[in-house]
Amino acid sequence: MVWLHNSRYAWERFRYLHLAYPSCVHLRASDEPPWQASAANRSVLISFGASMNGSPSANKLRVKLREKCISYGPSLCELVSTHNMMGEAGVLDRAYSAKRRATFCLEPPGFGPERKSMADALTLGCIPVLFEPDEEPYLWPYQWNSSWKAKSRVLLDGEQVLSGRVDVLQALRAIPNEQVARMQAAIAANVHAMHYGYDDIPGDAFDLALRAIVQEVAWTSPTPGWW
Repeated sequence: MVWLHNSRYAWERFRYLHLAYPSCVHLRASDEPPWQASAANRSVLISFGASMNGSPSANKLRVKLREKCISYGPSLCELVSTHNMMGEAGVLDRAYSAKRRATFCLEPPGFGPERKSMADALTLGCIPVLFEPDEEPYLWPYQWNSSWKAKSRVLLDGEQVLSGRVDVLQALRAIPNEQVARMQAAIAANVHAMHYGYDDIPGDAFDLALRAIVQEVAWTSPTPGWW
């Protein structure tokens, strides 16, 4: 997130840029990207890594998903759950490893609609499953833009999941294998736009973020002498 202003009447000229969080993946140009890994290496259907923290509604959804993941069993849903994802030694490494093994990664909201784990899932080649249809169009439009966002994620209604009208496992199993392969291909072809690399790589997340900032600064620059 970046706030931009450049006038003495700043409160009238704020611009809000919704930029993707840096994921756990940071590569050099010569490195083999994990999102290119063969789909054959995906040994688990679902991964869910999260604390049980968040807004009241998000907390309910996270608890529900945890319960459902446990009921599906570890061969179908690999769970990495704790009260504090940042406070337990090794828990993040386990979550990242689970995402590399999974075809789908459950990404419920926390204290807001976006979470770093979404960027982790994409850059590790796991198809993110989102639960807030109303918020989804506003997520990271400069990097996860409309040309490939809908092709690279599953969108479920969190309220229907909470009510039991939608079962996550059934919904994901109902997606044809051909469609899953197309989603994985869309991630492999486009997710460099979500990757903040070590090298200067045109079209990566850092490059797109700078372009967005320059574009918005130009848009908000006052005409000389306007005041």
